[in-house]
Amino acid sequence: MAVIIWRILPLCLCLFLNEIHGRTEHARLNMTHDRHSGVAVLANYANGINVSYTHWAWNIDPNTQRGYDLLLAMSNEWTFHPLIESQLTFTFNGFTPNRTVDDGEFMLVFSVNNTQFFSVVIRLDTQRNTWKYYPQINAANNATSFASTTAVYEDIIRGSSNGTTEVPMRWDRVSGNGAWTDIPSLTQAFYREKLVWPFTVKLINNPQDDTLLYQCNLSRSGATLQVEYESAFVGGESVDVYLLNDANDNKPFYIYSIEAEYYDNRATLQVAYESAFVGGESVDVYLLNDANDNKPFYIYSIEAEYYDNESIPDIQTTEELGDLNTTEMLDLSTTEIDIMANITETETMDSTEMTETASTETSETSDNMQTSSDEQNIEQGPDSTLSGGAIAGIVIGCFCFVLLLVLGGWYLLKLKDKKANDPSGVNKGEYMRPDVEVTPIDDVLAQKRKESYRLSAGAATT
Repeated sequence: MAVIIWRILPLCLCLFLNEIHGRTEHARLNMTHDRHSGVAVLANYANGINVSYTHWAWNIDPNTQRGYDLLLAMSNEWTFHPLIESQLTFTFNGFTPNRTVDDGEFMLVFSVNNTQFFSVVIRLDTQRNTWKYYPQINAANNATSFASTTAVYEDIIRGSSNGTTEVPMRWDRVSGNGAWTDIPSLTQAFYREKLVWPFTVKLINNPQDDTLLYQCNLSRSGATLQVEYESAFVGGESVDVYLLNDANDNKPFYIYSIEAEYYDNRATLQVAYESAFVGGESVDVYLLNDANDNKPFYIYSIEAEYYDNESIPDIQTTEELGDLNTTEMLDLSTTEIDIMANITETETMDSTEMTETASTETSETSDNMQTSSDEQNIEQGPDSTLSGGAIAGIVIGCFCFVLLLVLGGWYLLKLKDKKANDPSGVNKGEYMRPDVEVTPIDDVLAQKRKESYRLSAGAATT
């Protein structure tokens, strides 16, 4: 079993709030890139929604009241955080044709976990109809939360016929049979201007305060519409955004692109003391709820991580050593220096005696070479770091290396000569490769016999 030793260095006493940049996701989706990093735009082509190559956009012109026109589907990376405030932002870029400006609108439905939802109306026309939302927030009637159903897609979006051949209108399906409420702006109780593209929708979900703030920023018009529910969406669940054109009678509009962004603003508090824990001992962390009177909370997961700043010192290079003080480099005792000098001097004397003995047994040329070697050894004196044994080792190593090269060259030449003398001229190694097709020898011999018979028959006729 591995033992983890926790090392905590002494720290200065301080208390501060250290903001950690939360997780951020961003994606820009359009006709040619309709999915990216856990988010995708799905067009309902079965309803007649098509791509306009003239405008390079989605042409939202349905031929039925069933289903949706565009679906912005998001995976787990884009879900609201279950514990802290998080937000989703969507920016829609589009265009409204003249025939739709006279009378047109579309709805956005925001659904979480396919059970909770709320809807808004985006006005495209100049009839000065008001922008709306559903469900209504009415504190007097305790209506402060979202609408809910067992399955948003099946019950609200798809538009089942409820046993009849007629499909309920989209306007009624997403609003509890037309129970719309005028949505206020920051400056007035309602807003009735047409949409000037682009527009941005922001959902700020706060499970700590149990609130959800919806904001629609109309930057070109200078208006901001907002509604705050006194209930937060469930965190960690799938989020879907449905776009539905209210009309199916030739009142289209175009969506060029949709930008989606997720952000949370998590933060942490840190305290440091002027003393350190004892190292090498076990560490325990206890969690205690202060109350025992039905005030619970939930722990989804706990992540643990260990880190220390211990590092292995690097070997200093010559340049690094050159920066040191000279007195530190020469910090050796006199006794050590004397001993090193005596050892070097003894080695030099032994080498001189060996040289003189060898000079009486060799030729004059060898005597001159050895005398030159003695002079070099004498010049090196106490600073020499190579002994006679080290020199002999180097010479033997060089000889072995040269011998290895010679033997290797001889072996290669022998192989080359053998290949040149091979009468067949075929590389026998190829017969061991499974990917090489080799003609069986019987087929080769049969072909040669046929050629021999043909030549013999030709010679006989002539």
